[in-house]
Amino acid sequence: MLSLTRRVGESIVIGEDIFITVLACKGNQVRIAFNAPNSVPIHRYEIYQKIQSEKQDGLVDPTKRFCPSMQQSILNHH
Repeated sequence: MLSLTRRVGESIVIGEDIFITVLACKGNQVRIAFNAPNSVPIHRYEIYQKIQSEKQDGLVDPTKRFCPSMQQSILNHH
């Protein structure tokens, strides 16, 4: 695992087309922004775990773009 220190406004680049920028730090929270191709999924870890669990349980419909956990996460953030 690579561990880096960044300040607000500074970025990290992964490969040639994924950028992670620190937007703000407040208390024990950090706000970060991701700029990546649409083909690269980006999830909070707890959502990723739910997606993996739903895949194992057969709850993911391959014809739909979002599995139930992703859909709920999207609805909660709008």
